[in-house]
Amino acid sequence: MSALNNIADCFAAAIPCGFFTQKAETMMKNLLSVRLYLGMVLSLFFLLLPGNVKAQNGAGGMHAEIPFLQQQWPSVIAFRADFASLLTAAGMTQPFQEETLFARVGDSEVPLSIQKENEVFKVLVQAPGTDKKPEIGSTKAIRLQFGGSTAKAAPLQGTENLVWNGDFSLLDQARRPVALHPVVRNEDFNLVEGAGGGRALAFNSTAEKRVMYLTPWIRIPEASTLEYSFRYRTEGGKAHHYKVVAYAFINFLDRDGKTLPRKGVLSSHVENSEGWQEKHMTITLPPEAVATNFEFNSASSVPGSVILDEVKIVPANPPELLEVHSEAGKTYSLMPEHPGIFRFDLGTANSPVMQGFLPLTPETQYSAERGWGFTKLHRPAARDKNRPDALSQDYLAAGRASFQVRLPKGTYIVWTLSGDSQAAGAIPYFFFNQSLRINRKEVFRDDTRPAEFFQTHDLHNYRHFWLPGMDYHDTFTAPRFQEKQFTVNVDQEFLQLEWENFPLCALIIYPIEKQSELAGELSWLQKRRKRDARIRLEPGPQEIACKPGSREKRRGFILFRRPDSDPVFPSSRPQEKERLDELITFATPEQTASVHFSLYPLRDLGVVQARISDLTAAGKTIKADQVDVRIVRYIFRRTGEGAFRITPFLLDCRDQVPVHAETCWTWYFLIRVPESAAAGTYKGEISLFSVDREKVLQKIPLQLQVLPYQLEPLPILQGYYYFPSEPWYATFWGANVMGATLRGDPEIMKIIEENERRELRFMKELGLNSVAFGDDIRGDMELVDGEARFKENDRFSWWMDIYASEGMGKMPFYGFNAIGSSFGSANRISWLDRKNAALQEQFSPEWNRAYLGLIRHGMELQKARQWPEILWYVSDERSNYREVGARQGVELAKLLRQVPGAVNIASMNGPWEHIMVPYLDISMPNIAFPITDETLELLKKHQSKLWLYNCGDQRLTLGLYPWRVKAGGRFQWHYRSSYGEQWDDGTCHGASKYSISYNSPKGVIPALAAQTVREAIYDHRYIVTLEKTLSRAKSLLAEKDSPVLRKCVDNAEELISFTRSRVPVDAREVIGFNIDPRAAGAALGGEFRDTDNLERCRWSIASLTVNLLKEIDHAQK
Repeated sequence: MSALNNIADCFAAAIPCGFFTQKAETMMKNLLSVRLYLGMVLSLFFLLLPGNVKAQNGAGGMHAEIPFLQQQWPSVIAFRADFASLLTAAGMTQPFQEETLFARVGDSEVPLSIQKENEVFKVLVQAPGTDKKPEIGSTKAIRLQFGGSTAKAAPLQGTENLVWNGDFSLLDQARRPVALHPVVRNEDFNLVEGAGGGRALAFNSTAEKRVMYLTPWIRIPEASTLEYSFRYRTEGGKAHHYKVVAYAFINFLDRDGKTLPRKGVLSSHVENSEGWQEKHMTITLPPEAVATNFEFNSASSVPGSVILDEVKIVPANPPELLEVHSEAGKTYSLMPEHPGIFRFDLGTANSPVMQGFLPLTPETQYSAERGWGFTKLHRPAARDKNRPDALSQDYLAAGRASFQVRLPKGTYIVWTLSGDSQAAGAIPYFFFNQSLRINRKEVFRDDTRPAEFFQTHDLHNYRHFWLPGMDYHDTFTAPRFQEKQFTVNVDQEFLQLEWENFPLCALIIYPIEKQSELAGELSWLQKRRKRDARIRLEPGPQEIACKPGSREKRRGFILFRRPDSDPVFPSSRPQEKERLDELITFATPEQTASVHFSLYPLRDLGVVQARISDLTAAGKTIKADQVDVRIVRYIFRRTGEGAFRITPFLLDCRDQVPVHAETCWTWYFLIRVPESAAAGTYKGEISLFSVDREKVLQKIPLQLQVLPYQLEPLPILQGYYYFPSEPWYATFWGANVMGATLRGDPEIMKIIEENERRELRFMKELGLNSVAFGDDIRGDMELVDGEARFKENDRFSWWMDIYASEGMGKMPFYGFNAIGSSFGSANRISWLDRKNAALQEQFSPEWNRAYLGLIRHGMELQKARQWPEILWYVSDERSNYREVGARQGVELAKLLRQVPGAVNIASMNGPWEHIMVPYLDISMPNIAFPITDETLELLKKHQSKLWLYNCGDQRLTLGLYPWRVKAGGRFQWHYRSSYGEQWDDGTCHGASKYSISYNSPKGVIPALAAQTVREAIYDHRYIVTLEKTLSRAKSLLAEKDSPVLRKCVDNAEELISFTRSRVPVDAREVIGFNIDPRAAGAALGGEFRDTDNLERCRWSIASLTVNLLKEIDHAQK
């Protein structure tokens, strides 16, 4: 809500002469801060920036003054207008006609275009540039005429953009794109074909120099929220400078021309981007920024390999035309003015204010001169969540807030908007025991118990199953806010509001006699908020379907199948080779086998259900109830700020769905093969059933080959990094809760325990046997006789009891690394006694004593409570801090070795950490360490066990790769990394980025990634089973020769050797060498990207195992 201080003079200059007397204006400026003064001017008169526009009458129609900040180069600015409502408000009966629209700046006509957006119009106008430096940044106005006689406006061809020539289409006489920043030299780029067929810049960077592109400085109002976007592609790039291929920044200037801290928006290691990549960023600028520009750098050593196009900077939300004046000078407004009407937008000092509202922040204390403000504010919590719109993205909650406004006696209506979008920040916020009182009378209370909230509301978005036509804003965003109206009598001087734990976003107070006028305004405001929500839906893959056959036309659909590695989107289309006739798979007893298929409907089919029969083989049966039928659930998956793509993500526990034409759906069938299942070929069928017509649409033959042996157990420790889902954080950290204390609530503790047991059992069902627990236990440690210890009834011990009782294996305590390895004031040991100077110094004797004390106490608890072994995670990715970080890791590893029996472990992501290996019991590198024959020799030399972390989340890197390098453990980020709401990916940066399951009222719902984990672990177990069987066969051959068995042994050894040769030690050979060392996942290339190839590999392994077992049995007889 920062004011536009840098252009305060422009505001004053724009107020019509005589509007305020000089004395009155001076008094107002003295009584109010500049910020509030400008806010009142904005609210009362809807003048100027950021985009408040006012229309006045002109001959034959009306005129509007559209303010803009003068730029060096031309720009295309935009605003919205409900012309029909404005004409109606002005008493004009004729409909709005687009041909009456005309624009000027001074005496010059300027081009414009108009676009219909639902019930309003978006108007684009080309504002001229200037070569007069003193004018740059000043406020100018575009005069808009409409509603009169037909005008022939100059047509505008461009799109909204404050960057002139951002598509590089305009060239000067030297064939150089106009409006480039002077630092961009001609020899630094070539012009090539752009993303839309126009032009783009190809950068001539080399190993000797990087090349930079800069837009000119764009002048903007303070506290602006802007959208930046650009397209780029890389073709044969090679990372060089800063070890990246391309990188980009947003830069800022303050009013003194000084640069402010910039914001990085791109750091790419990708050498071949496979086409154009588009980046969108919505950024609220620093409050003191008055100018911004975009900087893009090619760091590739290959000239022409990095290409840039379509650079745009636009305001996040265009302003709206709000009021008009009749020829007689009477004002008509979409937001009626009246001395008794007050509109307040609550939030932080720097968050945006909705057009036409007054800012109300924690700093707004009551003053008699102003007549409104806070009289009491206890524990205020003002937050800006960046989305969805200026009115509802911010709020002001408090332990107790008392606000009053001076009003004439009468009856008033108080309208409130409350809620939290949860769109920004790392954690969601919860508000309990909410109340609102008006003139000391309680008008609203929500005393929902925390346990009831987490049992019902917290996961309630699970019910919103995506279907074509679903609107993200209406489904997920709008319900987060509540509008309420209360009628109140003011019989004294003030209207008073008091609230507790109530996230109040906005407040409108108006006389009851204005109710009909305000009803229209509130309806308009609701639509305006949706228009401003800035939600962008990105398209899925664009494919062309194979031609349907005659039978497929009659049925109305095509059945097809793709590998697990190629998930099917709603817009996917079957290809000729993907058509499906039958489903065939194989499994061992106790294994969960899976088959899947997709349906592409040629027309609406109504509700379609997938059913499966019993599977039989010579009198033996696997019952249908042993098969879990799942449908692939699409979600609005976050791709950027306010951007989503409808993406296949979950295996939901439902078997039917309404099927609409040209929207694909996929079913999975998870067949739990009983331990007692006899070997053989089991046959059955899957039926697609029309629920509406009660008719079978098609039957698909299904065949399952049950193998005559069981798999060996997984020989390594494998798991995910893990932080429990809510209400864990709200209970034990409590930083996101107002109005309640959850810790100690028996209902809450029961919910947490049920959640944890459910999650751990799901992990075991996938084949995982460990967890890297991530909570750093802050608040549950204490200092006793100089040693850190776990407090009595601490959450770590409570969780470990659950973990142990569920039969899990050794536990790498990931959260422990933050206790010791954080730098400076973030070091958790120093928190135990902030007044103890010796504890503030890492590795002082006092610090060492405290640190080691916690390890000793943990080991005591481990023994007493019979936990699995705790592995003490001394550090994580110290290469991020280069040599300083690596040496810190060395000291921590050496220190921990002072505790007899304690096992230390560290995750390492760069060569800096090679110096740690001699002091680690377990070295856990990722592929940026890197993992090579040389580094494996380094570990072997120092007898440090090899484990792996974050080597990619594909089936190969989770399964056969740890077998290939003989790793003893394999961990991946993250089981569910976001604290946000799992069923709305627009909250807290999205939950889907790193997640293999969601929690739901029906239990754990696996993501498609969970199926990858399951199959990867089976791959590992299959090849280990072959190796064990091979060892038995070779032992038998040592005792008794058998030519047939020897042939089987040779075949098995050949296959194992071949598989080992196809899976490289250095996983970068299939992932890429220029990966981000901090990345948890990377795209897999090569032959094993296609998981069907891994399935064929597994079948070869299984067949040879069967042959070996057969010949072993024969030889023994």
